[in-house]
Amino acid sequence: MNPIKTVDYNSKVTCILNNLNEENVFTKFNKLLKLAPKMTELDTQGKENPLVLNSANIKFLTNNFSAFTKLESLTIHGKYDQKFDDEGAQAVAQLIRKTKCLSVVNFNHHNVTSKGVARIAKALYKNKTVEELRLKDNKIDGDGANSLAEMLYKNKKLSLLSLSGNTLVGPSYGTGALAEACKVNKILKRLDLSRCEIDNDGVDAIISMLEENRTLEGLCLIDNPLRDRIVDLVEALKTHPSMKDLNINACDIGNKGAKAVAELIETDSPLETLYLNVNGIGNNGAKRLAKSLSYNSHLKALHLNG
Repeated sequence: MNPIKTVDYNSKVTCILNNLNEENVFTKFNKLLKLAPKMTELDTQGKENPLVLNSANIKFLTNNFSAFTKLESLTIHGKYDQKFDDEGAQAVAQLIRKTKCLSVVNFNHHNVTSKGVARIAKALYKNKTVEELRLKDNKIDGDGANSLAEMLYKNKKLSLLSLSGNTLVGPSYGTGALAEACKVNKILKRLDLSRCEIDNDGVDAIISMLEENRTLEGLCLIDNPLRDRIVDLVEALKTHPSMKDLNINACDIGNKGAKAVAELIETDSPLETLYLNVNGIGNNGAKRLAKSLSYNSHLKALHLNG
């Protein structure tokens, strides 16, 4: 099988990188480099035979990102012990600055730290094309969140930000800084802070943000220990005019939380999709939720399992 596959969709060139062995890696990458100026999508995962990010592949991509001047979508997922570090993040930042049409950046499962994220954030200050940024499961801490928060004050294009699987803590640091920025930013529509180890101060910051932000449409808080704080979170959502998707799977809200969410549903909240899986909700909580549905005209999907 040819390890470089190009597909023409409406004059757009899509490239999926497949497995390359050490013997032919440089030959094949030289071929890829020739295609680079025409490519609109670069995906190292793909559905079939994803690229194994060995040291040679990582070095090549890091050194040659700038050649992909027409990219609209960049997706690079790290695997096992073969991952990009801050040098790779710097290369992505340079690509963001150079390209005029990049709209999606997926840089998940790598070893990018807050230092690397700061470079990406600065590249986005005045960027007018990138709409989606996913940095799931990297090594980003509160400093990185602060850098991204600073970016949100200045950026006028980004509509989706995912930091799932990074550790963000503190009332004015990390989660708190992001929440404060979201009070001002009117462009961001979806925020994913799943598995971010958000503490009580972080929950306070998110609640405060929801009381002032009027434009966020999707919030994902999977696997953060909300517990009884869900009551306060729901109270803030009762007056939020645009929240359509809420994912609080595995947040340990129990029957008490289910009752609070039911009360939110009964306000005819604009929520269209609600995820409540793996929350220890018993029969009483489930019945209370079911009863609330008759009072809501917007909710289209309620996920309740476990």
